[in-house]
Amino acid sequence: MMPRSVGDSHKKVSISRNFHSERDNIAEALFFTSQIRQSRLLLMSEFAAKAETARSDAPVYNVGHPSQMEGSAPKPEKFEPKQEQDNRQSADLLLFAVKQSGQSDTAKQAERLLPPIMIDYGNSIVTSDLKSKAERAQLSPPAKEASRPPIKWEDAPSQAKEPAKIADKPPEKAPEKPVEKTSERLQEKTSERRPEKQSDKQSEKQPDKQADKQIGRPIEGRSERLEEKEKERLPVEGREAKEYLHGDGKSLPPIARDFANIGRHMLQQQEAAEKLRPQIYVAQKSGDSRFPQGTKENPITSIQDAVDRSAGGTVINVAPGIYRERIKVDRSDISIKTNPENPAIIEPGVGAKGRGDAGFSISSYTSNVAIKNFEIRNFDGTNGGIRIDGRNISDITIAGNNVHSASGAEGISVYGRGKEESERVKNIDIVSNRVHNLKLGQLEAMPLNGNVSEFKVIGNAGYNLDNLYIDAIGGEKTSPNKDLDQPRKGLIAYNFADGISSTNNGSYKREPSAAGIYVDGAKQLEIRHNYVRGSDFGIEIASEHKGLAARQINVAGNIFENSKLAWLTRGGEANRPGGARETSVWNNTVIGNKRVQTQENVDLQTFRIFGNQAYQTAETIRELPTAIAVLMRKNRERTGR
Repeated sequence: MMPRSVGDSHKKVSISRNFHSERDNIAEALFFTSQIRQSRLLLMSEFAAKAETARSDAPVYNVGHPSQMEGSAPKPEKFEPKQEQDNRQSADLLLFAVKQSGQSDTAKQAERLLPPIMIDYGNSIVTSDLKSKAERAQLSPPAKEASRPPIKWEDAPSQAKEPAKIADKPPEKAPEKPVEKTSERLQEKTSERRPEKQSDKQSEKQPDKQADKQIGRPIEGRSERLEEKEKERLPVEGREAKEYLHGDGKSLPPIARDFANIGRHMLQQQEAAEKLRPQIYVAQKSGDSRFPQGTKENPITSIQDAVDRSAGGTVINVAPGIYRERIKVDRSDISIKTNPENPAIIEPGVGAKGRGDAGFSISSYTSNVAIKNFEIRNFDGTNGGIRIDGRNISDITIAGNNVHSASGAEGISVYGRGKEESERVKNIDIVSNRVHNLKLGQLEAMPLNGNVSEFKVIGNAGYNLDNLYIDAIGGEKTSPNKDLDQPRKGLIAYNFADGISSTNNGSYKREPSAAGIYVDGAKQLEIRHNYVRGSDFGIEIASEHKGLAARQINVAGNIFENSKLAWLTRGGEANRPGGARETSVWNNTVIGNKRVQTQENVDLQTFRIFGNQAYQTAETIRELPTAIAVLMRKNRERTGR
């Protein structure tokens, strides 16, 4: 209904004087006044809602970030491909640099040129500038970066050369500390490793001392921790590093367990909320087989039946046992979970019952679903252990599952088939799962394919796989819209990969061709703090489709050990002529094979490799990326070794 105008209200009040009492006139006038106020409030609320929507467009990337540690060590060998040595000062090519409480000058310069993003480090949310350009300019008038053209999500190929013009400009310094031109290039090349000058440290210590005095905290050791936060790497002892990375050889190494714990930390709020929701119970034997009620005393005997009978907001608790089912989840706002210490086992292979085509299959128009802690095995002849497939699917959590022992089927897969942006598969969290001992043929263990956006793959472990492990795939016509047919805006972090090789895969003539992490035509990905060892390739950034390039990929802080062919491969092949561009590979640790393979259609002007460190063996390691070095220290404190 349209609000009445002030002019109309005056007309009606004048007429009412001929027919009503003075009291009625006053009442009607107040009525019209209230209508006008309500219409104004409605317009104000609409503007506020639009503003809030605009501010919430940025994706949220959630990953645990430990505190820092201290120490110093001799510098190890630094290697870089020869063709990458020129113009390494292009700091703006560090796409999606994370804004931390302390940063190197290189990362700070890169962050100012990035689109707004928000990153959750477990205990605290660190937000890049979410305000408009005008608002940022008002908050920081001296900053000249506001006039620089930012790198956008949808940069066209013709814009790729623009950052090179900006790259020659060094990071801005305080007026009282000018930097000589002869040292500008050196500073940018080593900013991720070199500690700041003593005068710079002193200027940062003072504010922290004053803050400590104000809040009554001790100041001892605090300034040293702040200095550590500005370092990209920290010194470690080689023998300890080897034990942390390799373990006893009989089970997952300590680093893999710590990665899984980071993923579990993400779920704490979700777990607490689930305890307050309605509960349904599933077990293999019910108290009353004729009329199971879903209570602890009288549980439902089928997981599929429990899903079909669940209302929104329900938590389905599955008791231990073997369930030969293929569960289709086509209802929203439900959680399906089991005890991680004694999990239920799903066997969705031949002879299994249910409406799904995988152990768990999540279909179109479904949201707010969690599947947690199941063991899923023997799923030959299905579409996989857990499969998310369709359009308009959002807010899905796949966590703590153990998916293994199958042939010709994927482990955990995500397929986005939506034609429009609004139909994309989004906000998918694949956290702390194990995917292992799969015979994949030409499939992948953990693919994300098509119109998929805003996803997180964190804390997972993949091992003994005969083809690709984590694979972000574009260009396969999974979505009918070629402009949206590629995964984007995703985080792949703290994942462990071991023994990813096709040397026993007849589909590839037993030739080594599998990568621990494969970016195949995807874009806008953050790949950080993963550990890949014993694989044919450590990481591959490429595209198998003509006219499609993997782009805007940031690979930083990872460890690649003993890759059989190369720790990094980039570009397309002659028979699969995709490409790669606008990518930064920096601050990684390479152990053993330090070969980089460059194939076709690589834009060497925008695909940069710099600031990585190489070691012959794990025992010779002297520095590690800060986040992993801190995890190693905490492991030492926890185990007492």
